[in-house]
Amino acid sequence: MPTNTETKTRGPSETGDPITRKTVMKSIRLLTLLLSSVSAAVFTVNGQLRVTVSPTYQSASPGGGAKFTANATGGTLPYTWQWQANGHLIDTNVNLSAATQILSITNVSLADAGAYVAIVTDATSATTNSAAVQFNVDPTFTKITTGPVVTDTGRSGVGSWGDYDNDGYIDLLVRRCWLGVNGFYHNNGDGTFTSITNVPFVQSAGGWTTLAWGDYDNDGLLDVAVATLGEVAGPLDFFRNNGDATFTATPSPGAEYPIHLAWADYDRDGFLDLLVPNFYAKTNDTLYQNKRDGTFRSVTKAEVGSIVGYGTANGSFCAWGDYDDDGWPDLVAIANPILLHHNLGGQFERVTTTNAVVRGSGLSGAWGDYDNDGRLDLFVAVSGGQNLLYHNLGNGAFVRVTTGPVVTDTGGGGCNGGSWADYDNDGFLDLVVADYLGTSRLYHNKGDGTFTRVTTGSPVNERASPAVCGTMECIWMDYDNDGFLDLFVANGHNVAEVPTTNFLYRNNGNSNAWLTIKLVGTASNRMAIGAKVRVKATYRGQERWQRRDISGADSKNGNQLYAHLGFGDATNIDLVRIEWPSGIVQELANVAPKQILTITEPARLRMAKPGELQIQCWQGQAFEVQVSPDLATWSTAATVTNMAGTLAYTDPDAGTPGRRFYRAVAR
Repeated sequence: MPTNTETKTRGPSETGDPITRKTVMKSIRLLTLLLSSVSAAVFTVNGQLRVTVSPTYQSASPGGGAKFTANATGGTLPYTWQWQANGHLIDTNVNLSAATQILSITNVSLADAGAYVAIVTDATSATTNSAAVQFNVDPTFTKITTGPVVTDTGRSGVGSWGDYDNDGYIDLLVRRCWLGVNGFYHNNGDGTFTSITNVPFVQSAGGWTTLAWGDYDNDGLLDVAVATLGEVAGPLDFFRNNGDATFTATPSPGAEYPIHLAWADYDRDGFLDLLVPNFYAKTNDTLYQNKRDGTFRSVTKAEVGSIVGYGTANGSFCAWGDYDDDGWPDLVAIANPILLHHNLGGQFERVTTTNAVVRGSGLSGAWGDYDNDGRLDLFVAVSGGQNLLYHNLGNGAFVRVTTGPVVTDTGGGGCNGGSWADYDNDGFLDLVVADYLGTSRLYHNKGDGTFTRVTTGSPVNERASPAVCGTMECIWMDYDNDGFLDLFVANGHNVAEVPTTNFLYRNNGNSNAWLTIKLVGTASNRMAIGAKVRVKATYRGQERWQRRDISGADSKNGNQLYAHLGFGDATNIDLVRIEWPSGIVQELANVAPKQILTITEPARLRMAKPGELQIQCWQGQAFEVQVSPDLATWSTAATVTNMAGTLAYTDPDAGTPGRRFYRAVAR
């Protein structure tokens, strides 16, 4: 909706009541005559009357905004200004002195796109037009402008999505460091959010530096870890989800200098552990092992190797990912230098061989299979330089990508983080990069291993206000469950400590097919962090595989707790394969697209002795134990529930003649 910052006159796009050019020009002539009769208000300016408008091109999304600035020179004051869009008058103003006029277009709609012209008339009725400037409205996203997620102010740094109340809609936790109160936003399921203020980790203003959702006690409820940064070591706090929208603080393992937190089940015992990269290089990074009783302990270098053996100067971010597909989560620590740690089965060694080491330095990183070859590639955001992209060649080897806009773009100079997501559901991972000295960058995957930088729409053209603020993190998540990933942008980098607001962009979608997969672990950790989802479908005339990994830390803290995949023009999904952290492989054939699919891990059975079954599962889970003589006909032997943390069943008919097969079916 175009408006002039120095006028109260409203155009037809605002009132719905057309203003004819004849009426407007008549009013302008009357005003001009009145003003010209006041000799003190008439000033002659040397030179021919001219007007220019800048910039010559802008783009925004519906709900967003833009500004065009017109400058007039020459002629005789006072000036009379008009603006036209696509040949129609939209605004008029009389000003006795200003040679500059600003047209603000707010709450943009698709109808606002087109050519804009500034028209200036001087006191002698000399009139001139500017060259037309273009305004593009990109329909991919809509900028959300109401609600606490985008109106609360402060200095935000990171955010983390998670469905803490299991109502099927993802909620948002935002940390604000030094300015503002941490934000906790409940998703109402109708596209709106409610600010939650009665939980302990949002009651104090400022100070939090990082946070991460994680179900560390495997009760099916998301807990949260938060940390404080300072020159003096601060607390690392765990808050247990009580299941009634309240949280209880649990004992902290100790004081830290953390700037990042990353969950992973590094030892594959079915419980989430936490890596804490420490800041200021005052201590080595710390790995906390889950003791399976709701508490943690710090492990030593002798126990786990290189992962806690090296301090990282000037802070570190990290990303877990099984880059060599041996079933064990590996770790890349993003600092100076980048350190790659290979998991040998609960023990880590630093990778130093020429063909495997990831060289360079950076600020944060994210794993993702951008070329659909089944292997995790690595993006590294670099502060003050060109970003890095490493293509996984297999067998533990990487090659640095040196061409394309992802790694050659300059400008801004402060890339802070990146996150992979197929935002248009065409079957190929795209990349968004936060730039704390400029606007965010969005790179669209062309499907051939290369990328094109997106230049249209508000997500890549708007930056935080005031200008000293910048973007700290961009996080993808489908908050309205429509199958298309939305984008949250955390703003807050500024030297002057000026509060600002965050951005939320809703994805308007298209006709492409999609599938969202939620995993529930039984033998694996309940959130299935570390699971690999591989999916096969035919689209663009070719059978293709895709891979998504369930992650406890993407980029800085944007958990990827669900597997989201797009399939372009596919009408059916041939195969869904889940590689669970426990080692169980599960397959589903002929899956319909355009749905949110919840998959529960099959129970892991162990035969302690003939007829005595042990079922690995979480407390409170119930199973129906079934028996069969031939794997064709099954009968129910018993229904058992794990109430004590272990589950065992003894078959009273064990030892009878013939073979007996067993299976456990979750109930």
